[in-house]
Amino acid sequence: FYADEGYAAVKVQVARAGDFTVDEAAVNVPFAVTIEEGHLYKLGSVHLPADSLVTQAEVDKIAAQQTSTTTQAAVPSKGAAIRGIWATISARYKAKGYLDCTIVPHPELDEAASVVNYTVEIKPGAIYRLGLLRVDNVSDDLRKLLMRNWQMMPGDPFDESYVAGFLMAAQKSDPVLTRTLAGVKPTYTVMADPQTHEVN
Repeated sequence: FYADEGYAAVKVQVARAGDFTVDEAAVNVPFAVTIEEGHLYKLGSVHLPADSLVTQAEVDKIAAQQTSTTTQAAVPSKGAAIRGIWATISARYKAKGYLDCTIVPHPELDEAASVVNYTVEIKPGAIYRLGLLRVDNVSDDLRKLLMRNWQMMPGDPFDESYVAGFLMAAQKSDPVLTRTLAGVKPTYTVMADPQTHEVN
């Protein structure tokens, strides 16, 4: 939380603060938390690996939202822009099937200028692929119509954003589906197997 608010050098220490107690509902362990927030840092640059699926220009555009349009001075490194950078990278990788992707930002502090620069490490993991697609609680005719519109084939890298937007996109392109699905509230369940990297 502190880092997200611009305190990039925050130090948090946690220590047991006494003996635990046991009652019918829980085992209670007391802790003492000490926070050294340090000072606010301005956002400098965010450097991506050369083979990143997100371009440096895209990240620079999001980071530029942290710059004042009137003074062109950097503002504290906090809030939506920082989260937006990490979320954009994560979403891009997950759309390509890298469901286990982790983003590790390494802050580099310029104490004299109170600026934090980030070097981003991306660990994509394995590609998950679509296995089985099943459509429940519809008629056979509607199921066939939906399957004709479905574009992600078994073996393709799994993209959950495609699943989430499928019915809306299908209705826009098919007037029969527009009429048939009026008022229907769809739900979907994604079952990803970390061993086989298959998604049903």
